[in-house]
Amino acid sequence: RVESLFTFARKADLCTEKNRLTLLGRLIINQDPYFLNQGLLWFLHFLISSNANLVLWSRLINQIYQHTEIEKPTNLMHFFLDVRGKMSEKTFLHNGASELGAILRTYTDELFKPLGLFNRFEGGSYAVITDEFPIPPLIWLASILAHRDRYYPGAGSLETNLLIDANFSPGRLFRQNEVVVRRALDGLHNQGLLTAEARLGL
Repeated sequence: RVESLFTFARKADLCTEKNRLTLLGRLIINQDPYFLNQGLLWFLHFLISSNANLVLWSRLINQIYQHTEIEKPTNLMHFFLDVRGKMSEKTFLHNGASELGAILRTYTDELFKPLGLFNRFEGGSYAVITDEFPIPPLIWLASILAHRDRYYPGAGSLETNLLIDANFSPGRLFRQNEVVVRRALDGLHNQGLLTAEARLGL
């Protein structure tokens, strides 16, 4: 149980490989140690789902469930054949489906349940919810900055379309349409938290 918590914390950039708290980890421990703030949960969801190195988690949220609304983990493993490596097919399918199930249970039964992003049905199927979720303005800002630093390091500005539906973008992982994303950007602009230019983006 303790090791699984450390594994999750490393995935979410809350601690280092040596299990030392990062700046973000220390901030959370001081401000919301029980993970009760829903905005924080959305931000952690974004950090994990946008990390391409976490192949199962990021591909599941960023790609598969963008096109699939309901499915069983056992039926999703064909999306991951490129990462099978030297594992036997039986081991790969069993272990991979088990890991996908654990990820989805994080959304239906565990930490990310308050987000309401997935439902689980009898028989082991999981469905993504297509509602428009309210994302707090500062979570938009934090996610935009995290996205920029992870995939466009050193960039002084970003095209708005890179935040709407590009791979690993906030709009895509928060399941928000273009109108909602632009409204969020306008709100941050009006608060003086970022500069949004009509033609150039951010």
